[in-house]
Amino acid sequence: MQAEKQQDSVNIVLVIDDDVANRRVIERVLKDASFLPMTAKDGKTGLSMARRRKPDLILLDVIMPRENGFEILEHIKNDPELESIPVIMFTILENAESREKALEMGARDYITKPFDMERIVDCIRRYL
Repeated sequence: MQAEKQQDSVNIVLVIDDDVANRRVIERVLKDASFLPMTAKDGKTGLSMARRRKPDLILLDVIMPRENGFEILEHIKNDPELESIPVIMFTILENAESREKALEMGARDYITKPFDMERIVDCIRRYL
């Protein structure tokens, strides 16, 4: 459980994104910011990792094959073991409807690409 973590432990951030280049860049930025990143190439893998490792926060891409980020967010928020984990969604979709939908579904924030990595790190810190 998150409450059992030591105060000096590193925060685990799970990145769920089908784009390998995005995952690598975000992983490097998170390491540089003293987070412990975990990455998943799709929602199914990400949900499995989240259930096993209980990350402190999830960065979730919206546009992915098979299940999109909204569907994965729904799984997270309907799972008693995962529902309290903050989720920040990121996407190329810059429309107000997608942002509103993500926030209504329980995402803590919604960041559009191309994004400033410093902003992502600040956003993560805000919700941890």
